[in-house]
Amino acid sequence: MRRKLVRRKVVLDHPYSHLDLATERDEKGRLHTYIHGTGPEIAFSVPLWDDGTVTLNSQRRFGMKARSIEVPGGHVDAGEKPLAGARRELREETGIRAKRMTKLITCFSSIKVQQRVHLYLAEGLTEGEQQLDHDEEIDLIRLPLGDAVRRARRGWMVHGPSILALYAAAEHVRTRG
Repeated sequence: MRRKLVRRKVVLDHPYSHLDLATERDEKGRLHTYIHGTGPEIAFSVPLWDDGTVTLNSQRRFGMKARSIEVPGGHVDAGEKPLAGARRELREETGIRAKRMTKLITCFSSIKVQQRVHLYLAEGLTEGEQQLDHDEEIDLIRLPLGDAVRRARRGWMVHGPSILALYAAAEHVRTRG
């Protein structure tokens, strides 16, 4: 006998996140309640300059006592492909345009919140002007990729997708020869 969904209650319905409490009955009649979330896909990119440096965002995030250090990225708009979303977010948040975007990893933000996260390496970069949303406060930081990875490992960065993106970018660069 398979588990049967008994009840589902919406606890949050927002354009960026949908959360349910779902209750199932197992083969022995026991009830199990789970948090389950979904949301639009998210795309991030690591902008890697020809000199081996990367550009990161330092931005205010509600609820954090310090600024969050992140790779550029954000939600993929409805009807937009993740690659196009990564390019758009890179341009808006940093002003940077990339000639080449290499897919690094696709994963979920968590198992409870099954929101796809796409990570890219951006290369062949040119600078431009930021096009920030009204609620974005982003300063740019440029440093060597290796330094960014070491700092992330020491806790300078706490944004999980950004840490994973830096590690994946460093591994990609190391193994391509």
